[in-house]
Amino acid sequence: MTTTQEILTRYELQVDDASELSSTEELALANEVYNEICNERDWEWLKSTFTGNTSTTVDYIALPSNFRQITPNKNNESVVFVGSDYSEYKVIPFSSRRDYRDADGYCYIDVPNSRLVFTLQPTEVKAVEYDYMTNPTDLTTSLVTPSVPLFNSKFWNVISYGMSSKFNNIELSEKASSYQKENQLEYYRILEDMRLEDASIKLSL
Repeated sequence: MTTTQEILTRYELQVDDASELSSTEELALANEVYNEICNERDWEWLKSTFTGNTSTTVDYIALPSNFRQITPNKNNESVVFVGSDYSEYKVIPFSSRRDYRDADGYCYIDVPNSRLVFTLQPTEVKAVEYDYMTNPTDLTTSLVTPSVPLFNSKFWNVISYGMSSKFNNIELSEKASSYQKENQLEYYRILEDMRLEDASIKLSL
């Protein structure tokens, strides 16, 4: 498989062309399954690094558009590295921000305003770096910019099986005459293989 369309074609074969879903509905179902997988755990393939700069006029930096959450990156804690000497700024809970007012070395995530806020206004422009979990872009079938799942291509069939396992609930077909259970079991089998590979990558870091 190389494109989202091939995942949809595989799904159609698995339900024996019985689905009456439109192409738009099929793509929506694929993204539903894809997002369920992405939200299942903090996968290594969803991690990214942000780089930017502090400002001397505002006390915050805008979060990346695909930001989900900041990740632990130093002694199992979340820190933001600031400056050429990589000074460590501890990320505190939003609800604790008043306890650190005007204190240097701390910052917090302001989700509603999509900002990383420093508890003390920076007085110099310095480089900023931190690791975070991403929200993946939805899959598309565009011929101009075809998209593919972010994880290892050997596991892409998991989306087709996940779609097929939801097929009966959508179409209200007879369970006795379907392969819903088999598709669901295969979905979980592949998902477990993905978890094992992800755990192995984490252990090797």
